[in-house]
Amino acid sequence: ENGCSSEQLSQIDYDFAFCGDVIDERCASSVQYITTTSKCALKVTYDASQYIININNKESFVDDIDMIFTGLGIVKTSKIILDCTSLGVAELLILIQTLFSLECKNFDVLYVEPHRYYTPSKDFLERRRFSLSKTTAGFIAIPGHALSFENNDKAVVLCGFEGERVGRAFEELALQGKNCQLIFGVPPYTIGWDMHSYLNHLSIIETNNISNEFYYCAAANPLAIYEKLSLIYAGIERDQKLFILPLGTKPMALGACLFKVYSNKEDISILYDHPVRNDDRSSDIAKWNLYRIIV
Repeated sequence: ENGCSSEQLSQIDYDFAFCGDVIDERCASSVQYITTTSKCALKVTYDASQYIININNKESFVDDIDMIFTGLGIVKTSKIILDCTSLGVAELLILIQTLFSLECKNFDVLYVEPHRYYTPSKDFLERRRFSLSKTTAGFIAIPGHALSFENNDKAVVLCGFEGERVGRAFEELALQGKNCQLIFGVPPYTIGWDMHSYLNHLSIIETNNISNEFYYCAAANPLAIYEKLSLIYAGIERDQKLFILPLGTKPMALGACLFKVYSNKEDISILYDHPVRNDDRSSDIAKWNLYRIIV
C-alpha cells in the first residue's frame, strides 16, 4: 500500500512495533505513526563493533534476542510492524531473522520516502554529492551471517548515491569486478535520481572493471529485489557463494534481507559497512509505503 499521508494506509492495531533512531523529519513521522498504532513500541539499535543489540536501552548479545522476544510475549500470531525508515540495515536483518526463527513470518514494514536529500555544496558540479553518512565501521559481519569471501564468489551490490562505499568494498573485501553485478534503483523515488546514482558509481565501475551489464529494480520495490536475487542465485556456479551488499535504498535492502532470511541458504551472505547516518540527511516527506510480508 502507499499514499501521500499515513491516513491513506490501512489502520491496524499492532501488538509490537520496532523502530530506530529519529534523525530527520520523515523518521519522526514514521515513528509517531507506529507508536500510536501499537500497544508496545520498541527502539532497536545495533553496535557493529561490539555485536551488541540495544532494545529500549537494554543491551544484550545478538544471540540472546530470541529469548528476549519470547520474554516480551511475541508469538507467531502477534501483529508486528517494523519501521525501516528509522531502522538501520543491520537492525532490519537481525529483526527479520529473529521473527523468522520464532515463526513470525507475516508482518508489516513501513517506509516513508524523502522529498529531497541534503547536498552540502552549492556548486553545480557537486550537485550529485549527498551528505548521507559520516563514517563506517567497515564491512564487519553480522552475527549469524558471516561467510568468508573468496576470489570466485559472486557479489551483488545494491547501489544508492554513495559510490565511495562500493569503492571501499573493493578495497576491504578484494571483490572481483568480473564476478560483481550492480543493481540500480530504477525507477527511482524521484525522476532523475537514478542518474545521480549511476554517475556517482562511474569511476568505481571503470577502476574495478565491473561488468557494464547492470540490473534495474524499482527503488521502492522490495519484491523486485527479492525476485532478482532469486534469479541471480539460481545462476551461480556450484562452488560459488552469493554475497549481497545492500548499499542502496532501504526498500532495496529490505528485499535483500528478506531474500537472505527466507531462502535460508548457507551459501548466501549479507555484507554491510554500518555507516553512521547524518542527522537531517533528508527534508520533507514524499510517499508513505506499507509493505505486507506474507508467506
